[in-house]
Amino acid sequence: ARTRAEADAERTREEAQAAASRLRQEAAADAAAHGEEADRYAKTTRAAARMQAAEVVAEAREVSADVIEDGTELAEHLRQLSASLRTNAERLLRDVQAAHRHLVADLDEISPDTAGPSPRSADDDLQVPEFLPRS
Repeated sequence: ARTRAEADAERTREEAQAAASRLRQEAAADAAAHGEEADRYAKTTRAAARMQAAEVVAEAREVSADVIEDGTELAEHLRQLSASLRTNAERLLRDVQAAHRHLVADLDEISPDTAGPSPRSADDDLQVPEFLPRS
């Protein structure tokens, strides 16, 4: 009975070792499969993140290009407005100077004795404001 019990115990131990070995192999295979799955998920996630980042950067470049285009256009419009305002200011100044000359001439014609020692030019009375360049 003792020999049979020892034989049964030896057989049970061998079966347990075989089962433990089989379970270790299955666990290793499962771990490897999960590791591969995790690697695939990580690669997919990284690729999606790179693609999304590339789209965001492309959109930012597009918006940046639009902003610079709009800014350039606005600057050009302001330059044109400045030139127009300067031209109109110079024209207005010439018209005022011409009107002044005519008025002074008319006054001199009406009473030449009170005109003073020497008639002044229109440029003496009307100075070009600082913000306008002298032409």
